[in-house]
Amino acid sequence: MLLMQPQLQSQCGCRNPMFLHVLVAIMGVACFLKPCFKLLTHDPRPSYFHVTVNDDQLWTLHFLFGKNFEGATRIVDQRGVSKISAHPSGRFIFQVTGESRRKDQYLCFPENFCACYSFFYDVVNRGEQLCCKHQLAARLAASLGSYVEVKVSDEELAVLLSKV
Repeated sequence: MLLMQPQLQSQCGCRNPMFLHVLVAIMGVACFLKPCFKLLTHDPRPSYFHVTVNDDQLWTLHFLFGKNFEGATRIVDQRGVSKISAHPSGRFIFQVTGESRRKDQYLCFPENFCACYSFFYDVVNRGEQLCCKHQLAARLAASLGSYVEVKVSDEELAVLLSKV
């Protein structure tokens, strides 16, 4: 079920999804969903650091992102996210493998842009989604430290970006 502050759980004894709507109306969305957004935005940990995600956080993320969250978790589970880091500048971009048979790869800035069709159609044009599954996969992989690290020169990154 949904993530609630422990003191709220003990006071109301309720984990009913309908309670969420009342709680959000009273307290506001930001304080209620902050732990889930923190999961998606914190700095990646070293590869030896094990991050866990509880069922409440998973449910909340699924509630927010729907089918895109399901696709993103499949991509991360299949190790389909690469972080391409340039040296010496430290600039980086994510390359995310799609789920289609062709296994297309999309360059992605997790918070701003993805080169996939869904980003332009569902996110930009229609405004029906907060982000595409590739952006979400990149954010999840970064938060969990579950990506393949690729090192390139600044020149190679510039060439890669010029093709977008």
